[in-house]
Amino acid sequence: MRRVLMVVASRNFRDEEYFDVRRVLESYGLEVVTASPKEGHVRSTFGRFIMADMLLSCARARDFDAIVFVGGQGVLELLEMRSVKRLILDAVSLGRVVSAICMAPILLANAGVLKGRRVTGYPDVKDALISAGAIWTSEGVACDGNIVTADGPASAVAFGEAIAKLLLTGQKNALHSRG
Repeated sequence: MRRVLMVVASRNFRDEEYFDVRRVLESYGLEVVTASPKEGHVRSTFGRFIMADMLLSCARARDFDAIVFVGGQGVLELLEMRSVKRLILDAVSLGRVVSAICMAPILLANAGVLKGRRVTGYPDVKDALISAGAIWTSEGVACDGNIVTADGPASAVAFGEAIAKLLLTGQKNALHSRG
């Protein structure tokens, strides 16, 4: 069974970007594991609690087929964490699917893996992504090789579908962007 690691901040991760994406991934038969910088319960933007399955510092890219970074204001907590950068760089070097939605593509930019890649994200991170060498698109979901990005909550289901189809079929253009 293919395994997906969903990374959430310890607070203020966006509900739709976690719960809707997780539901889609599991509907495709993928095993989903959640990691966070904090043990125990972590809180979403709208006050829902989940229990992280593992500490983010213990996550290793080699143990997963895909990494999903969930957006929301909590992403700023993850921005300067060495474990996040290491996870991204290891996943890219291993050819894993690396994905980020909403504000989370800034984590990929910070790790230096977006140069020449076509990406999208929440408009507030557009300048940072372009500064990191990314090619900005205003599509709801963008897939460039094994990098999948999405603009926010409205694209959560399409984002999850793109990740699942890429994992299960290997299709680099396995998404249907919303205009």
